[in-house]
Amino acid sequence: MKKPMRDEDAAYDAIEQRKEKFGTFYKTCFHLHTPESYDYKLMISWDQSRYNISSDQEVFEICLERNVFPYVLKIEDFEPTGPFDKYNSRKEVLSFLLLAEELIAKDIEIVVVSDHHTIKGVPKLEIAIKYLCQMRKRNIYPEVILGIEISCADKNHVVGIFENTNKNRQVINEWLEDNLLNLEEGSYETSREVLQFFSSAGGIGYIAHIDTSDIFKEKYLSGAYKQKLFSDEALHFIGLSDYDNLSYIKSKLMKYRSTEIKFLIDNDAHDLESIDKKCFWIKGSKRKYSMIKEALNDYDISISFTEERQNKQFIKGIYIENCIDGFLSGTNGKGNFCLNFSNALNCLIGGRGTGKSSVLEILEYVLSQRCESERLLDFICAHGNTWVLYDYQGDEFLIEMRMPYKTNKDENILRYFGQNLKDQYYFNYRFSKEDVEDFAFRQYIKISKVIYRDGDLWLETVLNKKEMLKKFFDTRYSVNELVNTASGEQINKFLYEVLFENKTLAKPADVIRVRSKSGLKKMLLNVKGALQQRQEAVNTIIDPFNADQQGILRIVYSQKKIPNGPDIGRWIFGMDYNEESSFHNYNITQENVIGYLLSLYDKLGIFEFLDMVTYGKIDEAKRLVNLLDFRTDMNQDLIDKGINELNSAKTSSFIKTIFSELITDSNINIIINYLRQYVEDIEEFSLEFNLNNREGNNEMSPLYKDVRTLSLGQKVVAMLSFILGYSEYSKDYRPLIIDQPEDNLDNQYIYKNLVKQLRGVKEKRQVIIATHNATIVTNAKADQVCIMVSDNNHGWVATTGYPGENRIKEHIINYLEGGKDSFLHKLSVYEEALGIQVRK
Repeated sequence: MKKPMRDEDAAYDAIEQRKEKFGTFYKTCFHLHTPESYDYKLMISWDQSRYNISSDQEVFEICLERNVFPYVLKIEDFEPTGPFDKYNSRKEVLSFLLLAEELIAKDIEIVVVSDHHTIKGVPKLEIAIKYLCQMRKRNIYPEVILGIEISCADKNHVVGIFENTNKNRQVINEWLEDNLLNLEEGSYETSREVLQFFSSAGGIGYIAHIDTSDIFKEKYLSGAYKQKLFSDEALHFIGLSDYDNLSYIKSKLMKYRSTEIKFLIDNDAHDLESIDKKCFWIKGSKRKYSMIKEALNDYDISISFTEERQNKQFIKGIYIENCIDGFLSGTNGKGNFCLNFSNALNCLIGGRGTGKSSVLEILEYVLSQRCESERLLDFICAHGNTWVLYDYQGDEFLIEMRMPYKTNKDENILRYFGQNLKDQYYFNYRFSKEDVEDFAFRQYIKISKVIYRDGDLWLETVLNKKEMLKKFFDTRYSVNELVNTASGEQINKFLYEVLFENKTLAKPADVIRVRSKSGLKKMLLNVKGALQQRQEAVNTIIDPFNADQQGILRIVYSQKKIPNGPDIGRWIFGMDYNEESSFHNYNITQENVIGYLLSLYDKLGIFEFLDMVTYGKIDEAKRLVNLLDFRTDMNQDLIDKGINELNSAKTSSFIKTIFSELITDSNINIIINYLRQYVEDIEEFSLEFNLNNREGNNEMSPLYKDVRTLSLGQKVVAMLSFILGYSEYSKDYRPLIIDQPEDNLDNQYIYKNLVKQLRGVKEKRQVIIATHNATIVTNAKADQVCIMVSDNNHGWVATTGYPGENRIKEHIINYLEGGKDSFLHKLSVYEEALGIQVRK
């Protein structure tokens, strides 16, 4: 263990200190009551009367118990002046401070204040939170959102959530003045009318804690009213007091509503102790009303009722030292390149040639040392030394890749990868991916575990580099490479490697477990059983995956691929083979003996052929192929050479001789090696994709087609669907890097396939994509969008952020939709079909 070198320290600090601008899940409390609610009770064991009669001193002592005032010991020392001038009493100030302290202590980051029939508690809680956070440093600063709870004439409670503006506060207060009976009884308006008011005022409304309501009882309200209420266009959400009641409430709502409704957890806390019991998580960037509204629109991926997994493994960031010949750099070509990543979905966007793919290529090289070409290797190594910070199950690792520096630009980069060490002028350089990978691993890469001790940073060298790198990363997927793979025989090898990388499965050749002539004889008795066992072993792995992907794609395994034929000439004649030589001095040449044996092989197949030979099935051989057809006609020249004539009387003994010389102790290893290769050659894995699995084809029966026969766009979707689907099935949660998945993409398949799977996989696995496709960025809901720009000499990060932010939306429109005017024109073309009106 050692202190980091200066450049290591700089790389680590740059990644760690770079401000994160991606979407994260915030712990959220909807429907919180403050002391402004008429029935607020402060403590769980109290009721509202007990709170009302409590003294300032009693509430102050609770403040001391809960460490609200670290430096105030007497109530006389706390004078609620200044920011507290608008509070009604010192007890109210203390109560709000207690509430603020509880929110901070319980790490609640968003709180929607929904007091009964008033919004006065919102600014008071904001002041209390600000006061506590200024008094001492806090890790959490709760964001207060304007809300209100209305008790309605039909006995339902409706919560409204609004942007906290002067206009909205005025609209709410005017409505309360016109429609409220009093603070305790609420409004004479029905919940349907209140929901419609909230919607017209630009807010979000929902029926609160419906699982504690009597509304589903038969005699409670009319069925017609319930039908109107639950099918109202203003009702999109319903609050639950207990999430375990979800299924029951859903079943009740099905009677009155055909479209899906979303559910929220209602906190409804009237005391301090209840606050932390009913929270959920909302994903976004800047905590404000518009973020909540957008998250609710993307409910499936932006709302979670369980806390986010913390044991993800992911790339935290990359840091590249600036180098004069390197493309990636800091802003305007100056300074070092640095980019950090969300642990979910990251999309790199920008014009062509801005460095999006370069980032992915360098990431792959650092994490796997793989490089596809000499040209790319030269490009990567032109950059300065590179570091990747990786989070593996809560531990940080700094992966360092030293880039060789060419002293002469005309030098071949392969000189720095072990070639031409003697500096020969006419040296023939040869690029080998495997050699580059091996040399870079041995010479240029170092992995250090990050350890903090007594506030200082230390680096502990990792010795088992290969093992750790395998845990960190697999490969970068280029869509063009995937298309090439899906277009030919490489698909067989690709599927095999992906399917069985983390599975225990014997190699195909292990079906042949013999070493001798006698062992071969025994094996042939049950060769079909051995192949069947192999089939079953493979099926135990692919069948569950196919079931998981039903209706999308499937893996098909067979043992029917045409293998290479046996080299029978080598088997029987070895190195002495001479096609014109006669066999045992008869009028049949060595070439014709081979022809005879191959005819038997063609009719029987390899295993039945060998069974016939080893068991000496002469009569069967005679019935199948006439050996005499392979003779050379006798002539004077043959007679003069002493060649004997092969006739029908000698056929049996002659075949027996052929068979005995075909399989011998001296050539048995050659035959066994062929059989092992044969078993491997006949295995075939193919990927079939359901062409009817696309938006709008829900009623059509599956139509599976081999990926090799699909269009380019369908190939892309099929291969990406397989990669994403299998990673989820196999629990492979290493970062997934995909370069431009939209290349040749068939748009009708994007939303239902690729986007759906990205939305699912990103919560468990980090995904980093370089793309020009707006559908992927917006519909898959990237957690970070990275906008890259270039001056043609250098590429750099212009900005990063969450796609819910307006500034990021503007970049998405500019780079992926052709600009604002182009996008508006597109919308105007479709407005009639979509039933929308585009603002002019």
